[in-house]
Amino acid sequence: MTFVLKPIVFAAAFVGGIACQAAVVAADQTPVIGANNTTYSPQNFSGRWKLRQSDGEICLVELKVTDASPHDLGLRACTDQAITSAKQWEMRNRDLVFFAADGGEIGPFKVTEPNKLEGAGMILFR
Repeated sequence: MTFVLKPIVFAAAFVGGIACQAAVVAADQTPVIGANNTTYSPQNFSGRWKLRQSDGEICLVELKVTDASPHDLGLRACTDQAITSAKQWEMRNRDLVFFAADGGEIGPFKVTEPNKLEGAGMILFR
């Protein structure tokens, strides 16, 4: 599985007359979707994503994993009517499908490159 490494730098400390600074690299536990070794599972797709709506504006989507499918999702700052009604999501093979409150489907979103899915005139990425 492929993970993204992000550096974390701690502030300098003054201990016993010696100045110290430590840098640590921690693995972000967010898998890279679409990498050769990606497991296509709800757990790997879960988390925070950005969505480029059909009007070009960016909003935030959080895919949550629940005990049963479809799973819950949260939206923030989305304005496109095609997505604002989305309340749940599920996987179908390697694709994501969103569900509106009335049960209507939005998508499917297909992986087009690592950490990028496209569908319904929108792009989901992280």
